Order: sequence, then structure tokens, then C-alpha cells
Amino acid sequence: MDQGRLADALQVLTVLTRNYAEDDEGWYLMGWAYNQQQQPIQAERALREHLRRSPRSPKGHSQLRSRC
Repeated sequence: MDQGRLADALQVLTVLTRNYAEDDEGWYLMGWAYNQQQQPIQAERALREHLRRSPRSPKGHSQLRSRC
């Protein structure tokens, strides 16, 4: 994602969140990547899942507020 390869990152994150759904960080990164691609519906879904697993996450709340 740091190299701007968001589509590639989203492919990896889709597999990661499918295989390790309990890992809240994968959901956060997916939401962040969707925000970067200006896909607000997908970003919100991923970020809400992140916050369901980690309700006090400041970065999750911040990213959700900044969604497109």
C-alpha cells in the first residue's frame, strides 16, 4: 500500500480477512485502502467490522469519519 498498489493490497487483504477474520488489523487496512480508492461503501463495511472487533480503536474511528 505504501507503494500505491492499492488494488494488489486489497486482493491480499480480502484473502487475509477471509482466512483470519478475527484479526481486526486486516479489516482496518482494508477500510483504509478502500478509502484511498474512494470506495466509501466498501470502506465503511470494512471499518465497521474493524470497530466491531476493536471498539476503542482511535484509528478506526478516525478512518470511518474520513471515509469519502
